[in-house]
Amino acid sequence: MRDLVMRYLSHDLTRRSFLRSMAAAGFTLTAAESVLESLTPLAQAQSVPPETVKMIEGTGGELLVQQLIAAGTKYFFYCNSSPTGPILDALVDTPEIKIIIGTSENITMALACGYSLATGQPSARKLLRTWSYARRSHSLE
Repeated sequence: MRDLVMRYLSHDLTRRSFLRSMAAAGFTLTAAESVLESLTPLAQAQSVPPETVKMIEGTGGELLVQQLIAAGTKYFFYCNSSPTGPILDALVDTPEIKIIIGTSENITMALACGYSLATGQPSARKLLRTWSYARRSHSLE
């Protein structure tokens, strides 16, 4: 079945050929149509031109910074109590993103959200833990 799905998604099989092959493999028509229905959005999706794909190699911090650049991020808000060594190492070599240091995590969260709300632009903020978001979000009210 994997081979049939790959061939269908790469447009080597027509819809009719896919259904016929699935029936020959022992699937009922209803099951084959159900599989086909779930594949239809993938089969109709536009392929991505190779020139729009950028291959990047590096550390985790470097990869995250490149993703932030691709998203249009101009500022990275940082609190010196957050362990972000690899990200900061990558940001030092990246002139496209400026680092803004807040004095506490509450203030840093407010700075990042305030910037995004005021400008409509993306910003990045490293949180130490996900549960800590609720504790810091009270500064946004």
